[in-house]
Formats: sequence, structure tokens, C-alpha cells
Amino acid sequence: MTASLIAEGAWAAGCFLSGVLAGGATPLPPDRVHPANALTNVYRTADKRWLLLAFVNEDKEFPLFLQVIGHPDAAADPRFKDGASRHANRDEIVNLLDAEFAKRPLAEWRQLFASANLTYGIAQTFDEVANDPQFSTNNILVPIDDASGQERTTIDSPVHLDQETKVAPRRAPEIGEHTEQILKELGFDTGTIANLRAAGAIAPAGDGRRAA
Repeated sequence: MTASLIAEGAWAAGCFLSGVLAGGATPLPPDRVHPANALTNVYRTADKRWLLLAFVNEDKEFPLFLQVIGHPDAAADPRFKDGASRHANRDEIVNLLDAEFAKRPLAEWRQLFASANLTYGIAQTFDEVANDPQFSTNNILVPIDDASGQERTTIDSPVHLDQETKVAPRRAPEIGEHTEQILKELGFDTGTIANLRAAGAIAPAGDGRRAA
């Protein structure tokens, strides 16, 4: 089996690309200020983090959301009373929610949303991804054996083959670490290799640096 990054990219964008191949219009990038639905949109918090609303069941979650943000009375507002009116006034809702989300940091919003069992997501930082238990539980981040005695992890290959055991990730070789081995495999004898070292054509033994 082989894998290709460009093929994986096409597969990841398959819904949109298939539409174009079938003669459909090229999809436009999402417009956060003028979204198709203000309740499936991203908003910036007071600490400059991004939170994604994902209210698929709007009629159930929207009243709970209004309570969380302290505006339960808005449920009776004719502009927001049902899905059709909310979608018609989506740009206005975005403006209102932009101001509302800017009042609290992400940690507070997460507590409030969790308390009401609301559907949402966040844009994680790389530090958060590196420490996310989902990545280790699903073997996306796995231990690497570099003989240093320190616990290290790396990103595992996404390719899995049935009935085949994957080779565990290993450290990259130090620069020149395998030079002598490779030269011997190519037919160079010990004396010739020593001459190459003396001439500076190859690095002295043990003078390896960790590859980037």
C-alpha cells in the first residue's frame, strides 16, 4: 500500500471537489461576518481564543444558550423566535454575539457551555493538541525510542494495514552516524575509510550531530 499527501488532501476536500467535478459552482470560503447560520459560526473570546458554536438542534439549544449568556428574554424577540427568523437575522445575531463573547475568556465560556450541555468546539493551540489525551489514546501521538532515557513522543503515520504490525517510530540518525556502515556496504575497506576521514572527506568517527 502507498499513501500520498496530495491524494489525502484531495480526499479531505472531497465533498467540495466532487461538487465541482459534477459541474457545480466553486464553493466560497466561509464568511464569519455573514454566515449561513449564526449558530454554527466561530466567535472570539476575551482572551483572543476562538470558540465554535455547533447548534444542530437549534430549537432545543438556543433557549439554553440564551440563559447561559444572561439574555433569556431574547427567546420572545420576534427576530429570534424560530429558525426562520434567526436565519433571516443572522448578520445581526453575529454582531450581538461578537460583543457578548468578547466579555469572557475561553475558560469561563467552556464552564458555562458544559453546565448547559451545549454543543460547541474550540480552536486548540499546538500546546493543547500536544497534551490532548485523545491523541495518545488513539495512537496519533506515540512514544519514540531514542535511547535517551527521556520520555518523548512523536506523530505516528496515519497509514494502517490490516494484519501488519507497524514499525515503532525511531529517532533520526545523527549526521554521519551510518557513514562507515554504508561505505562498507558499497565495498570500501577499513583502510580506505580511514584515509577518507584523514582527508576530511567524511567526519571523524563519533563526531555526529543530531539531524534536524
